[in-house]
This record gives sequence, C-alpha cells and structure tokens, in this order.
Amino acid sequence: MLIDLDTAGPAAPADRPPARHARRWWGAALALAVVALATLDLRPLPDLRPIALLPPGTMRIVTAGDAFYVLRGNGSLAWNVSAYAWRDGTERWRRPLAGPDPDVVTAGAAVYVTHQQCDPQHAPSVDRLDPATGRPAWQAPGALVAGRAATGGVVLLARDTTGCGPARSATELAGVAHTDGSPQWTLHFPQPRTITAAGDWFAAIAADGTTDTYTTATGTHLASGTVPPSGTAAVTAGDVLVVVTGRRLSTFDRSTLTPGWASDLNTAPSTVESCGPLLCITENAVVTAVDPLVGELRWQHPALGRSVPGPSYVIGTTDTGVRLFAWSDGRIIADLPHWQLRPAGTGPTEVALQHEDRDRVTVALADLTTGTVRTVGRLPGFQTSCITGPHRLACIDPTGTTRLWPT
Repeated sequence: MLIDLDTAGPAAPADRPPARHARRWWGAALALAVVALATLDLRPLPDLRPIALLPPGTMRIVTAGDAFYVLRGNGSLAWNVSAYAWRDGTERWRRPLAGPDPDVVTAGAAVYVTHQQCDPQHAPSVDRLDPATGRPAWQAPGALVAGRAATGGVVLLARDTTGCGPARSATELAGVAHTDGSPQWTLHFPQPRTITAAGDWFAAIAADGTTDTYTTATGTHLASGTVPPSGTAAVTAGDVLVVVTGRRLSTFDRSTLTPGWASDLNTAPSTVESCGPLLCITENAVVTAVDPLVGELRWQHPALGRSVPGPSYVIGTTDTGVRLFAWSDGRIIADLPHWQLRPAGTGPTEVALQHEDRDRVTVALADLTTGTVRTVGRLPGFQTSCITGPHRLACIDPTGTTRLWPT
C-alpha cells in the first residue's frame, strides 16, 4: 500500500487519503480562544513561597514516587545523586558517583544510575539504587537501551557496544529483572545490532538490514527478516517496526517481519515517532498522524517546536506560545499565547508552564493524562526547568538555584 503524505498542495483523491482536518485551523481560531479561556483558572492567584532551598549545582532532576532526585557534578570525576522528599524537601540520602558523565533515570518508583554511557575507554554499567537508602540494590554491566529502564519487569542492557545514544550498537544484549538484577536471558549477535525497543517487544537491526524481533520479558525469538540497510532510522509503533530511508517509510509486522504499508514523502522527515497509539511523521513543518498498522490518515497539525509527549496528550511550543492536544484525534485542548514550556526529565505526565504577569511569573500545570491545565500561583521570576510531584513543584532558575514550591 503506497500513501503520499504530501501536504504542500492539492492532489487527486486517488493519490492520497483525504486530509479531513488539514484545513480547519483558520476556522477554529475563535474556538481556540474559547478553549484557552475556559481551560485556565482566571481567579486571583497567590504568590507562592518556597518550601525548601536546595544546594547549588543541579545538573539533572527527575522524580519517582514520593521523592525527587538531583544529579550534581563538575563535569569530570566529582559527581553525586541526592534524594529529596517531595513533602518538605528534606534530603534523604546522598550517594557519590564515579565520573565522567553519569546519569540518573527513573521508571515507576525505581531509580537507576548509569556510568560511562559514552566513554570509549570504559564499558558502561548500571546500578539500581534503593529509593530508601541510596545503596545499590544491584549492579550490572551494560548500557540501558535507548535510555529505558524497566518495561514489563525486565531491563534491557546492551553489552560489548560501540557508539552512543541512538547510534549505539551491541553484539550482546541481556534482559535482567528490575527487582534484583538477576539474568533472565542473553542474546549474542554475529554482527553488531542497534536495538529498537517497544513496550513488550524489540527489534535488533544490523547494518546490512538483517533484523530479528524478540519479546522483552523472555527474549523469545519472534521473527527474522531483512529491512532497508544502514543509513536509516527505525522506530516502533504498536506492533509495527517503521524504517525510514531518506524520504521512504517502510513498515514491518513484529511477529513475521513481512512488509506492510509504505509511503514516499516529499522530503526526508525531520522526525518519525510513536505518538500514543499512532505514528507521527513531521515533514515540512506539518505533523501527520497515521494508524501504524494500515497507514490511514487520522489527523494533521502544524508541527510543534519543543514538545513533551504524555500518555494521552502532547504539549509543545508554537510561534506564539504553547498548545495542548490529544494524541487520539488531534483535538486541540488549549492554545495559550505568550506561555512558555518548562519541562525537565523524560516521560512526564504533568509539565509546568509559565508566563510573565507584571512583576511576577504565573505558573500552570498541564496534565498529559487528563488533558487539563491548572494555574497554581505566581513566582518571583522565570524558571529554566521544572518537575512536578504530589502537590509540589521543583524548579531551577537561571542562576542555577533549585527551590521546592507548593502547588
């Protein structure tokens, strides 16, 4: 099945499915204004007072359960990670880390520290820390695949690796139990593979296009096949492996690796990613969402700038402010001129927004599970990044100072 996702000009109906939502932006301007006003609470807001002031030097801040975690360091060997209670900002523990460039990752209530992720002189390794004490619950060699932690109770660790980040390849892949780090399975590849992981399955792709798919929980082999070779990008969306070669998109079923639908775009897409239950393709400043199984067009939007995807909604920047819309149908929930996005960390379900309000800054929280936006109060100045917790907000300001605020 060949689908042209061109949005630059008209074409015959036979060339592509009708873009049912592509022309609704101008006619919806008044509706957007109503949505924005109805979404925000316009009552007088309190001036928030900080609950706690944290030590300086914050380089990364993430959250898990009833605590948040701060990574500090000087860029070489002196690093540490500290745990703070969301309730009052009390420091629970502090653990020194070996540099250079460790990182802290959370998944659910689990806390992981990675070491030597991109150091060609040392093999990478991962510690899972006890949230109560900061001591290692277990340690294991390898790099977290695509920065992921536990999925379905199993952590994927790439070993004997080359490269870094999405370009990392490995000749050995291990699945370990997230509870105690015990080995669940190990795979060995005759040639280096890049790993593209979904929720309960993953694909291992070699430079020549040789590909195998496996279950995450048990490492059970699902299928073998060939996809377009190196120089491509690959993502997973539902039960489909999507391979991008230049401006060509090709899809393959995870259980058989038989080819599915394909599409030739006008240009190479800037991004192709899973967006909720759909596949989102950004090309020529337009994001197109399609059903990953059959390629059917669901909706189109002007592309967002910086964006934060959530479980059911996505929020991102526009030329004038911030926009929140639903993954499922592209429905715009809020269009907020003059607001700024201030997220920190990855995989959040709630993100902070801010805009200047005379001599202070108004802060709001957008919930990416329910699609609601709630104003919470005013701060004395702009923040560079924030994370949210139970009735709390932890923000870093332009001077590098980190404070805990009530919400």
